Amino acid sequence: LANAGYSKPAVILAGGVTEELLRLYLIHNNIPLADKTFDYYLKTCETNGLIKKAVHRLSDSLRHFRNFVHLSNEATTKHTISKATAKGAVASVFTLINDF
Repeated sequence: LANAGYSKPAVILAGGVTEELLRLYLIHNNIPLADKTFDYYLKTCETNGLIKKAVHRLSDSLRHFRNFVHLSNEATTKHTISKATAKGAVASVFTLINDF
């Protein structure tokens, strides 16, 4: 999607994939899930030493971009996401996976 110029969908999907990877990683490490949010998964992974601080920040940035353009939150079409941002969002998924 990112390569084809569909930047918003690429960011939304990259965010969803990252969120699910974090949730599954917490379950794999027997960490109880007290909440079901991207933010909670990120904070819990960092608090438990499961991801590096830099990876936490990168993933949190992706979370903010995803929330910014998410179809249910988007109030106007004036906000755009560049192709470079979309590619960075996709790359951040692989950065997270490499940190597991």
